[in-house]
Amino acid sequence: MKRLALILLLALAVVSCGEKTDGDPFSVFSGDFTARILMTCEGNQSEYVYRSEDKTISFLSPTELTGYVMRSENGEVRLCYGDISVALSEYESRLMLVNETVFGMSPESISSISAEQGETGTVTSVRTLECSYRFASDGKPILISGSIDGIAFEMVFSEFSEEAQG
Repeated sequence: MKRLALILLLALAVVSCGEKTDGDPFSVFSGDFTARILMTCEGNQSEYVYRSEDKTISFLSPTELTGYVMRSENGEVRLCYGDISVALSEYESRLMLVNETVFGMSPESISSISAEQGETGTVTSVRTLECSYRFASDGKPILISGSIDGIAFEMVFSEFSEEAQG
């Protein structure tokens, strides 16, 4: 009986992670959103704002990249600065690949889900073959780490906002 109660409590915690989850922890990524992310990718660190609506990465750091925007359109990734835009190679655009893959996961890719009580509320951990996700009790991402196509990364979220649907 205790085991059944624990399973029901865990299921309730997972389903209540956000307002629109419908049991899918990745539903937070299904609409338009903006996220401020501190990314460590293959040992290099950058901070940027990712906008899902137009698939852009606007760099905030390092200072050498401040003001640059990486944009994904029609299967091509470009790096833009003002009116200047250049196509990036597959290797150069791996940061965009990681973002698009991480934010495009489906519930079918989940291998495990667990919940634990943290200092600020319930934290839900979701694992796929490639990634480990941690979501706050409101369903917003806290941290995502893993390896996609051999690209090791860790994303720490300092801001996350869903755009209002009109």
